[in-house]
Amino acid sequence: MQKTVFILGAGASKEFDASGTMPIGAELADQIQVLMDVELRGRHTGTDGPISLSFMSTGGLEGSHYAAMQRIRDGINSKNSIDDFIEEWKDHEKLQDVALRAIAYRILEAEKQSIIGSISNDGSDAASRLGLLRSSWLGQVVRSINPGVRRRDLADVLSNAVFITFNYDRCIEAYIFQYAVNTLNMDPTAAKEFVGSIPIVHVYGSLGNLNGLSGFGKVDPYWLAQAAAGIRTYTQALEEKHQKTIHEAVNGAEKLLLLGIGYHPQNLQILFGDRWTGGAKIWGTTEGLRPRIQERVQAYFSGPTVAESVRFEPSSASQMIARNADDIF
Repeated sequence: MQKTVFILGAGASKEFDASGTMPIGAELADQIQVLMDVELRGRHTGTDGPISLSFMSTGGLEGSHYAAMQRIRDGINSKNSIDDFIEEWKDHEKLQDVALRAIAYRILEAEKQSIIGSISNDGSDAASRLGLLRSSWLGQVVRSINPGVRRRDLADVLSNAVFITFNYDRCIEAYIFQYAVNTLNMDPTAAKEFVGSIPIVHVYGSLGNLNGLSGFGKVDPYWLAQAAAGIRTYTQALEEKHQKTIHEAVNGAEKLLLLGIGYHPQNLQILFGDRWTGGAKIWGTTEGLRPRIQERVQAYFSGPTVAESVRFEPSSASQMIARNADDIF
């Protein structure tokens, strides 16, 4: 079986989100600005917001936290993303702590409101809800990868698949768990163990180990603090173990699928180094990218065999996989 590596950005997580609330980039920054305004108004009305309550539950809420909230609310429009804003104001007391909890809160909310979150929070009608994700990129993967293997043998189905994600959410883990339990009739305990064995690398951390999926979309003050502790912005150093795992996976892949990523130069550096040197067949999505970014991507992956081994499409992850299924699988 060929080793297939799925490299995932925010566009890939969007496919699990029926409510359209999975925030990315400038959208996430806008949502955090609104959240900070709620927090600051709550200070004066006595209705503490989720970020304030989280600090109260983990050692105390201080005036410096409110100052950080105001700095974020008033200044976040100066940057394209919350990550860039955190980097510029990293010397501001408590700002990073507040910002990371705000990020965690918005992503946890998005998990909760996603299709997978609706199953996790209310197990009824799980089969039909999972059916809504049949055509998602991951729905296609679990049905079609390694076609000679019985689908009920999920460990063998995914044995040569590696997932590298730049997202904080746990939609991949949660979907595979629900698919195993509700579609393949796997024992929940066995499903939890199986999900834990899948090579899923969260490049910049995640909202935490799901611990049996109980933490998926769990929005409460204490858990929020734990979730925030597990994430880092792209301006922070990558853990050495993650870098090693990523290089080994990418260098050993026969097929690479770049799904819903923005091709940020730093992320390309993490994946491939200064320049892609070939070796694997690549499919990548470019939906919604500005022309200049698309030109940069084409230049980065240029080379004598680019026409044969690299294919980019201005489509969603699911659309691209569906069109190229015969070659990918």
